[in-house]
Amino acid sequence: MHALRILATVTHNPSSSPINAEVKDVVVRVAATRGYDGASPTNDEPLARLGFDSLLTIELVARLEDHFDIEICDEFLVPSSFATVASICAIIDRLR
Repeated sequence: MHALRILATVTHNPSSSPINAEVKDVVVRVAATRGYDGASPTNDEPLARLGFDSLLTIELVARLEDHFDIEICDEFLVPSSFATVASICAIIDRLR
């Protein structure tokens, strides 16, 4: 299953995804709860630079599930799935 996840991330072009701007908005709003007031992240910028740690990532997962009306299954609950906007877009595209 890991090979499929890696393949989905590598072949996914997040800038062409209609959800890209929505994901960035959710990411910035969650990061703001920890004082982040910077620009929207690039697609490949590590979210750790915005202050994301494991606890903030849990909050991000909950907000993404609410925003997109999805349930992120356990197989995607690994750090690499939420490392960048691009990796998040790939997951959401697969779940929709």
